[in-house]
Amino acid sequence: MAQKEVKSKKVRGKLFSLENSKDRTLSQDELVTRVLMKLGFVTNSKGFPYLKKEIIILMDNKSMRISKLHEKLALEENKDVSKKQIEGKDIERWIKTSINNAWKKNKEGIRKLTGEEKKPTLERLISEIAEKINKRP
Repeated sequence: MAQKEVKSKKVRGKLFSLENSKDRTLSQDELVTRVLMKLGFVTNSKGFPYLKKEIIILMDNKSMRISKLHEKLALEENKDVSKKQIEGKDIERWIKTSINNAWKKNKEGIRKLTGEEKKPTLERLISEIAEKINKRP
């Protein structure tokens, strides 16, 4: 058990450093996943895939409103009629839960990212992550 704790602290090292050349060739999806994991997000949470998709969309379209992203993702998910239909508010709730859990795990890392002492809003966190990844070397 102690080894897992040590490992998770190592993962939360420098957020946007690219230690080796292999890291420079990551896809957007892989890069966002790594950043989120370093911030304390867990990949098996219900909100994780939606959070990741929203960040990637915002990286490519900075003018898009976050509230519109929830609805857009819900429409995409609802194309498969065999699944239970979801709404934008469901996605928003799942992402907020993921943020709350990551905040409990790694307040300091999220504070460094946003530059604020208090827990960031969903909109603030998503836009900060997208902006920082776009600005990386």
